[in-house]
Amino acid sequence: MALETQVNLQEGRPGATAQILFILIATLCLGFGFVENTFGVANQTWFEQHQKDTEGHVMGNMVRSSTHGLWEHSGLNGITQMSQPRWALERPWNGGLAKHHEEMYLEGRSHEYYNPYFSQPGAQAWIFVALDGLLEWEQKEKLSLFRWVTGISSALSLAFILSWLLRVAGWGAATVSGISMLFSPWLTVFGANLWWFLSAFFLPMVFSSLATLRPNLRPLGWFTLSSLGLFIKCMLTGYEYISTALVMSQIPLILDLIRKNDPMQRALSKLIASSSGALMGVFLTLIILGVQISIYRQDPMAGINHLVHSYGKRSSGAKESLGHHYNRGLEADVGKVVDGYRRGICYDLESKPLKERSNESQDSFMRPFRFNDLISTLKGLTLIWLLWAWISSKRRWLLISFLVATWASILAPLSWYVFFKAHSTVHWHMNYICWHMPFSFMVAGMTGLTIQCWIAFLWKVISYLIRKLKRNSNSNRELKEPEVPPQPS
Repeated sequence: MALETQVNLQEGRPGATAQILFILIATLCLGFGFVENTFGVANQTWFEQHQKDTEGHVMGNMVRSSTHGLWEHSGLNGITQMSQPRWALERPWNGGLAKHHEEMYLEGRSHEYYNPYFSQPGAQAWIFVALDGLLEWEQKEKLSLFRWVTGISSALSLAFILSWLLRVAGWGAATVSGISMLFSPWLTVFGANLWWFLSAFFLPMVFSSLATLRPNLRPLGWFTLSSLGLFIKCMLTGYEYISTALVMSQIPLILDLIRKNDPMQRALSKLIASSSGALMGVFLTLIILGVQISIYRQDPMAGINHLVHSYGKRSSGAKESLGHHYNRGLEADVGKVVDGYRRGICYDLESKPLKERSNESQDSFMRPFRFNDLISTLKGLTLIWLLWAWISSKRRWLLISFLVATWASILAPLSWYVFFKAHSTVHWHMNYICWHMPFSFMVAGMTGLTIQCWIAFLWKVISYLIRKLKRNSNSNRELKEPEVPPQPS
């Protein structure tokens, strides 16, 4: 079998120096893409304008903190405005005003009142508020630094995931997965956004991948690491794509348990401990957020009321308490929502604005690669890998573990589209990013490993043929050389 001759995960793993160098190169390439759009992956206008309204709430926090201190508003993100905000569960989201907060920050001005956003703790802004107070730079230079901090941290998180793929599946998987990250327009536009702080979404998966280096790590250790990872994620980015992050955090553990063929009892104990720890991390941040809201509103029940309301409007809550904007999402058909996200653009070499490429009938010869194509790729690779695993006993558990982990990873984006369909229905401009958490990386890793194995097999065949030709050539030369009679002494 062609794929039989290739990679053995247990032998020839990359050394520490190679891994560090790989992480450094990946971080620099991804970081420049996220901060500067260096590789032109995303349309420039889209890159410059994407999610500026949400980023404005981080700017609003910095503007308010510079004059009133961070804890005057419980550390919550928000915007400043000229009129007193009305107190209601349904907080106004003034996107137009939020976009102006970058100018306010650069010019050192603000409005009188503060309108906080209650659905996340806002800890990403605490980092920038601290840096803003410590540095004596110009505001423009500080803002540039904030974007680099965000972009490089996002790149570093993804580089650690690539390092995990390198360790588990080899150079082919890590390289192709890294290329898929580099040429993703969605990762590019999200990578350096101060509000999204993309590194936090991948941090729980990074913790899990690093934990697999400790084969003797007990369930309590898995519980602690998972809890810490989700706690940091929720503090920095709230509960956006929370179901996606919960599934994503377990992928390295699932792959590791199957690859090592752990006994069922031990495998389940680790998986249950890790999942429980992740839920505990989320629960702890919910308590903190509830306290933040209650302190700001000076109402002990304000935090609980908002959390219940916020969950309902994003999933399938009581329609009578919400406006038409949210009811439309609550009434949406789950199948149509998922189908819409499957038809979204995964990669587009022409880098056109995505609105121009939303209709598949408009695809040109250089058609974009859609998420449906990604799923089709996985189906084709599944057939190849099942046959490969059946033939190759030496690599059977590697192939099965990677295949199961990849199919498990598709549950990460689907969980958000299904359980939070209301949010997905009204956020077509951003929720495609869920496919990259980490489903697209896993499919790219499978593709890279398959390519690497075929190249290695072909190289072995070519080397064998070259050696055989040399032997035949030498034999022919010996036959053609005339026998020289002995010379008389």
